[in-house]
Amino acid sequence: MYIVVFFLLTQIGIDLNATPQVTRIKEWGGGFVCSDGQDVWRERNHKRIALHIVGDSELGEVRALARDPGGPIFIAAANGLYVTSRDVNTIDRVELGDGAPRGSPVGVHIDRQRRLWLLTEKSFGPVDPAYFWGRTVDGVKSLPTRPFRELRVKTDGALAILGANGWGYYLPDEGPLPSVIKATVDGGPGDSKITVRYPGSLELQLEARALGGATFRYYRNGHHILRPMDGDRATMEDFPPGANSIAIVAIDRDLRRSTPRIIQIESEFPFYLTLSFLLSSAVGVVVLFGVVFGLAAKRRPNLLHRYKIAALSTVLLSLLSLQIIAGLMGHTRGWPFVGFAMYSIRFQEESHTHAVSMVRITPEGKRRHLPVTRFGRAVDNPWHIIRPIMHGNAVFRDKMLKLYNSKGGSATGELALGFQIVSRRHRLTKKGAVKVATLVMAHYDPEAQGVR
Repeated sequence: MYIVVFFLLTQIGIDLNATPQVTRIKEWGGGFVCSDGQDVWRERNHKRIALHIVGDSELGEVRALARDPGGPIFIAAANGLYVTSRDVNTIDRVELGDGAPRGSPVGVHIDRQRRLWLLTEKSFGPVDPAYFWGRTVDGVKSLPTRPFRELRVKTDGALAILGANGWGYYLPDEGPLPSVIKATVDGGPGDSKITVRYPGSLELQLEARALGGATFRYYRNGHHILRPMDGDRATMEDFPPGANSIAIVAIDRDLRRSTPRIIQIESEFPFYLTLSFLLSSAVGVVVLFGVVFGLAAKRRPNLLHRYKIAALSTVLLSLLSLQIIAGLMGHTRGWPFVGFAMYSIRFQEESHTHAVSMVRITPEGKRRHLPVTRFGRAVDNPWHIIRPIMHGNAVFRDKMLKLYNSKGGSATGELALGFQIVSRRHRLTKKGAVKVATLVMAHYDPEAQGVR
């Protein structure tokens, strides 16, 4: 019986002695991430290191691996998109954001511009490798019919896609870069500074030119995340008193970004936050405290001692009152009067925590910590230094790289040929915080032409 079964299997082309084909992707810094289609592991110094999936997820069939030029390795598997990095022995599931292709992944590729091209059984398009929002490519005649089955990269940069009717292709970056043609604010032009009364509200309407149609994203001053807009109209609210700005970019179907259109907004201070009201109120409160404590200290026989006690009590109660007010106002700033709620962040189970920092790329190709204070003084936190670098273009990043090297990088042997902004993450599970893949939020390596 066994001989008959063996004969039949060999006749239909099944080799019982064949070993599974292993895919190896080289990691930055040495070693490989490997897969045989069922499992994923790391090979380093001729040793096999197991990689553990975080949470209850299962990979299913592993269909493709791809390396971000910044370092992380992405895994396209039947049950979703996953990621790992050199500094962890875990595999973390990626939660895709708005616009990203949906369905079971069958292929993945990351190009030199750090766009993650994701092919699923029913859709295809580029995804941001740090925030995981993206676009879905539709209506292109050169694409094959669904379901899609495989993704390959051609020498000219085109993406070859196998579908139900055979091979098709997609060539990114055809045509001009996207641009925001027009922005109106409350029906008027958005080129001059807009004044609103706190907390303020604006109606934006946008017009753009972009390959495959434009989607819009924006970030406000003090924030680094590009948030989506619902179509070409949006309502913006809650502008803090003082100077504000909104930066709007148009995104084409290849995830290329336009030059930001900046809208300047001046939010008028309410009367209770004007300098004159605050000063007069503060003086009035201090005088009131002084009178109260002065009358309370009348029982003391020594006049000088009486005034000292009254003055000290007034100062202490004034400071305590300011701190209580700061505690009630969650984002009050200005040491030592800092709101208690300012640093209180609630996390849900299975969410991620992020520790953002910068690393430099050494002449040897290694990555080392980069102190952001080389770029300027960090007050409270380094985001006011990191944020402009994150959103800056190649010209601005090159300027910052030269600034770093001019401030001691060359003299101390800490020369940087490039730099990254990285997010070291933990996933919060039932069993505690688990370290997962480090993501690269921005990557600038001019010699390797990596500028995103």
